[in-house]
Amino acid sequence: MTDETMAVEAELSTAMREALRMLAHEEFDRGRAELEAIVAAAPGWAEAWALLGGVHLVQADIDAATAASERSLAIAPDRFLPCLKAGELAMRVGDVERAEGLFLAALRATEPDTADATAAKRWLAIVRGTRRSGIAHRASLPTWGRLHRVGASIRRGLAGHARAGSADRDPQIT
Repeated sequence: MTDETMAVEAELSTAMREALRMLAHEEFDRGRAELEAIVAAAPGWAEAWALLGGVHLVQADIDAATAASERSLAIAPDRFLPCLKAGELAMRVGDVERAEGLFLAALRATEPDTADATAAKRWLAIVRGTRRSGIAHRASLPTWGRLHRVGASIRRGLAGHARAGSADRDPQIT
């Protein structure tokens, strides 16, 4: 590694720390500008793209958030931050199934018992709770009314079968 490469990496690392500080203080415009400069200088930095997608999401620019998120996943589909941020975006736009898969991928990209693993597990719990309470899930579950109607239908069918069967039975075998 050359001195010039090391200097660029150090500068980018400092810029990323500054961008993270800005985001932590909810200075989203400044943080976005810093992240845009980072991805321009290092277009292969998946985490920077993922964070940029998160900023766009916070600023309600779904198209830009999607583009940045897809770029981060294209670079690193099996890393924690790209999967987590893409999962957050999927959740916000209502793609719960995709969100669940992305949060699971984020969890698998972590070491057990870390803050990242905890974050991924929390998102998984949220998305799975959403799936269980969603209208599609509720529509697929049997309700007491539906079970009662099915049971009544079965009983009518059995009663009809029993009546038809009694005429066919041999009186000596009863």
